[in-house]
Amino acid sequence: RGLSIVVDWALTCDRKAILAGIFAAYFVGFFVGAPGGGYLSDRLGRRVCMMLASVLLTAGALWCAASQEPIAFACARGLVGFSAGALSVSHFVHTIEFMGSRRT
Repeated sequence: RGLSIVVDWALTCDRKAILAGIFAAYFVGFFVGAPGGGYLSDRLGRRVCMMLASVLLTAGALWCAASQEPIAFACARGLVGFSAGALSVSHFVHTIEFMGSRRT
């Protein structure tokens, strides 16, 4: 085994599109997860949404670590991106609501 996925899965030269797809999967997931997290946090509550997103983020990270194929790794990165987007939106709103409108 090599030290990177590029070496392990031979993602050089003619297979660079696969590598680009792996990198893009995170951002596509984040793009879907951010508005999805806002919707879910409005429906289920901020804390529940943050907990679900944290569990999904952990599951996605473990899936990334265990992936043996590029397509599985890309799907895992998409899940990590989705949960990171949902977590960032719901956490930001939860923090603002906790702080209140009082200024110092």
